[in-house]
Amino acid sequence: MAIQLEGNALLYTVTTLTCLGFLLIGFDNGLMGGFINGAAFTETFGIDLKTNYGTNIIAL
Repeated sequence: MAIQLEGNALLYTVTTLTCLGFLLIGFDNGLMGGFINGAAFTETFGIDLKTNYGTNIIAL
């Protein structure tokens, strides 16, 4: 059972889903950025923020 979308309905549906996707990506980036910079996370995984920060994050 497929929904047949044409014209403006198709345009609005695609636009809404695309905006929702970008919103979720931004939310995920902000959330994970907060976790990675948190004291509990860096202590648990033994990440030294002064050296090799980028390498440590990529490895996770």
